[in-house]
Amino acid sequence: MSAHNPFPTCTHHCSSTDAVAKFHLRARSPRSHTPSTCRFLIRPRGKPRPTWHRPATEQACEDGMPPPTWTAPLRLALSSNAKDAHVKYVSLATVDASGGPRCRTVVFRGFLKQFWDGSGGDEGDHDEEIERCVTFVTDLRSAKVKQTKACDRAEASWYFTRTREQFRLRGSLRIVGEGDEEKWLRARTRAWKALSDKARSQFAWDTPGLPLHSRPEQQAEDLVLPDGPTPLPTFGLMVLRVERVDQLSLKQNRRWIHRNADCQEEEEDDKELNNNSGDFAAHGSWSSWEVNP
Repeated sequence: MSAHNPFPTCTHHCSSTDAVAKFHLRARSPRSHTPSTCRFLIRPRGKPRPTWHRPATEQACEDGMPPPTWTAPLRLALSSNAKDAHVKYVSLATVDASGGPRCRTVVFRGFLKQFWDGSGGDEGDHDEEIERCVTFVTDLRSAKVKQTKACDRAEASWYFTRTREQFRLRGSLRIVGEGDEEKWLRARTRAWKALSDKARSQFAWDTPGLPLHSRPEQQAEDLVLPDGPTPLPTFGLMVLRVERVDQLSLKQNRRWIHRNADCQEEEEDDKELNNNSGDFAAHGSWSSWEVNP
């Protein structure tokens, strides 16, 4: 005869052994117990009981409306997945001069606001404009810089494994290098200072993509980084000015489209959004819809 299990067991493909399991069913609707509505809190015997918190994106959507902005759920996803080493790795797609797609993995360096000092005083420097921009860095000799000069349209795709969320950010790409406007140079300098010495040294390597003459580690042996905060001439700050965001939650099976009023491109599905407001919300220059996942 099998031993009695004193702990509750989910009959929908999930179970708990040698641990305490507690189900948290969403109370906002009398839905049946399914894998998507099952929540576990597991703790070893004798350990304090943890506290379960509903994700803020789910709280924000309690009334069926989209989140107020796309930056709030993106920041939450970054925070919730912070323990993953790959949380800042983003796929960035550009278009080359022939119209062909080019994609690579880049490292998210932060929102532009953290590098912006706000002393420019120019029109367009307000918070909403700065907060919509995300940043990466690049070697100004790389192919993506030439591609951006030919066509500045780009899209970043971000997947968070812990929370099972995807964010696709589309907009225009700006490469900030020497000779740019002063306010952009200040942001570039701050981004340079935020890098580690190891990351800075990569901008002194030989030109990316050319035939190899010496290993990077050999080049690093004789490398002396310049003193002071001045970036190397090869260092560029890459700024994606976001115009459209496609936000998908695989855990909740929900999806939202966030679009700015100045979005340069409109997909066929976006025309349907304009004709049928559905679950619509407007926040400043942004409009948001909940759509089919």
